[in-house]
Amino acid sequence: MSEKMQPIIIVKTGTMKQSHISRLRRNGICVVESDNPDSVRFCEPPPYGYTAQEQAAIALFREINGTHVYGKTWGRQELHAMYAEILVKGTPLQYVTKAKS
Repeated sequence: MSEKMQPIIIVKTGTMKQSHISRLRRNGICVVESDNPDSVRFCEPPPYGYTAQEQAAIALFREINGTHVYGKTWGRQELHAMYAEILVKGTPLQYVTKAKS
């Protein structure tokens, strides 16, 4: 299974059959059961191993979700501009060592 983030479904304990949960998990979906799904919080893994596009998509989601403007409709042009800006900002450069000859 990939170490990248998986789609997550949070369900109230006992509302899905275990066979259905197993099927979802086999198909790469993380199923979380909770007695109180509204109280579930996740800590995100560090973004290592993600492509620039994947990192930008995560950053775009955070930007949209972080505005806390309920009921706001985002236009395609507005989303494109935000995504492009995030891509242009890029990621910090990593130190590269020379290969030994």
